[in-house]
Amino acid sequence: MIKKIWKLTVLVGIMVLLCGCNEEKVSDGENLQITKEENRKKQMNDAIEENTNTEKTEMKDYSDNQQELKCIEVFFTEEASQKNLEQIKHTIEKKPEVAYIEEIGSEEAWKDYVNKYMQGSSSSDLENPLSDFKYFIVYLKENADGENLVQYIEQLPYVSSCTKSK
Repeated sequence: MIKKIWKLTVLVGIMVLLCGCNEEKVSDGENLQITKEENRKKQMNDAIEENTNTEKTEMKDYSDNQQELKCIEVFFTEEASQKNLEQIKHTIEKKPEVAYIEEIGSEEAWKDYVNKYMQGSSSSDLENPLSDFKYFIVYLKENADGENLVQYIEQLPYVSSCTKSK
């Protein structure tokens, strides 16, 4: 019972943490977050290359400092298997509003939570209650609204909730 309460507390904390997926990083010493930001920029550049020439030009002309890429965090039920997650990811990627999808595993989610809410604690000292936890961050193309995409994703099997960030 205590483990379930702990797991729910951590999940709520992660959802709060993820609501600001584009917020500025506060600490210079958090290499994990810097690496994560570099990975997101690389994935964004890869997504740009895959788009049409018109979309490439529009995205490249838009400064990284000015661009606020919208994203949707997608959370799943405990019953979702890895195969289910792959099918859902493939289904979402087909939507025209989607630039790319980042899959976040349990270790990264736990490290983000520990860094944000348990400063000074070592994550290795604590048991990870998110051992089977994964979620997606769906990044939207520049002019995509995302409201219809959120509604579409929420009706997919094994999706427990979605949060949209700007």
